Amino acid sequence: MKTFKSASHKRGNNESDAKPIMLIIDDDAFFRAQIRHFSEADYQVLEYESPVSIEPKSLLEADIAILDLNMPGIDGVEFLKTLAALTTRPKLVIASGYDSRVIGMAQKTAELYGINGTAVLQKPVTRNQFSKALLDLEVHVSLNTNGVLLAPSVRSRDENEISSGLRAGEFFPYYQPQIEVLTQKVVGIETLARWRHPEFGILSPASFIETLEISPLATKFTLLITETAMRDYSLLSGLTGYSGKLSINIPVEVVSSETFSNKILNLANKYQFPLHKLVLEITERGLESTGALFISTLTRLKMHGIQLSLDDFGTGQSGFSKLKTRAFDEIKIDKSFIEDVLTSRDSQMIVESILRLSTEANLCVVAEGVEDIETLDWLRECGCPVVQGYYFSRPLALDNLTEWMKNWGCESMPARKTD
Repeated sequence: MKTFKSASHKRGNNESDAKPIMLIIDDDAFFRAQIRHFSEADYQVLEYESPVSIEPKSLLEADIAILDLNMPGIDGVEFLKTLAALTTRPKLVIASGYDSRVIGMAQKTAELYGINGTAVLQKPVTRNQFSKALLDLEVHVSLNTNGVLLAPSVRSRDENEISSGLRAGEFFPYYQPQIEVLTQKVVGIETLARWRHPEFGILSPASFIETLEISPLATKFTLLITETAMRDYSLLSGLTGYSGKLSINIPVEVVSSETFSNKILNLANKYQFPLHKLVLEITERGLESTGALFISTLTRLKMHGIQLSLDDFGTGQSGFSKLKTRAFDEIKIDKSFIEDVLTSRDSQMIVESILRLSTEANLCVVAEGVEDIETLDWLRECGCPVVQGYYFSRPLALDNLTEWMKNWGCESMPARKTD
């Protein structure tokens, strides 16, 4: 079973104190005993019948909280506000006997409160389901370059700290491969920013991207990541022969700049980067209010052969209407629809509709968040052309990506295990 080690907690030296702390908050004694049985070998387990009985110190020091929704007094949904107010909060598993829609709404509530990194459990629970929930939490934990788990609860950094990090050269890209389903060829790599923080180690975008994208630093940051990615692409191509696409996430606010297109073109010229290999990913949620300058910039980029991808498709409002302009070449299905596509009929219908639409509109589709062979097989049967996710590879630093590329296709790689 995966365990989460936290560097932020001061504990004793005995074996029990060295374990990560897990809180079980549930008025069902049988469920608490079941989860304790699953967990006590790896965690220091603390049980509470209701949120009001939790000791504040335990809540602050916890690594994981297993939270029931239906409890007397303060229910689990109400308790989410308390968790959200903590400066250091545990990873969260929402457990309930309610149907998947209610549990999904509770998970969405947690995310809207700013509780990043959640998983769900529908009762009754098996050991395998519980282990899968803990693995789902792992996706949200920051990793260092050696894959070591870091503190799971790092608050969002402020603008001054981000500015200092930019001046110190602490931001850099990781890359995650995108795989063509039918051929299993690597056809793309997505650029994912990381922060080598002097105190917390390697941080994922969850700890800084929301603050950064609405600040004056957004353009500087985006161009820094873009320039590094273009330089790395050249190195990767020389070492592995890779000739696929390079995807880079671009905030809407950055695109809505009179100088952005010129700066992108100048960087491509500097590194002799083929513009038709560049894919700019724009998050759908940022497209609710865009003006003429935004559209004109997209038009100019497309005139130079740059491709445009609509990221996190399905999470914004009136997603299909965004495609009426024909500006986009690619849709990226948000991982929230992929992670439960095997069990949720709602997610299945959404993904199937997106795939039908993309075929009719001649759009490429990339499904994010593929973590197991069963999900890959389902997407293959539905005709999804391209996927990415932990089943194939985590995001990797350039050196690690180079080695991964060289080994891709050998019998030890995950996509070959089922051939």
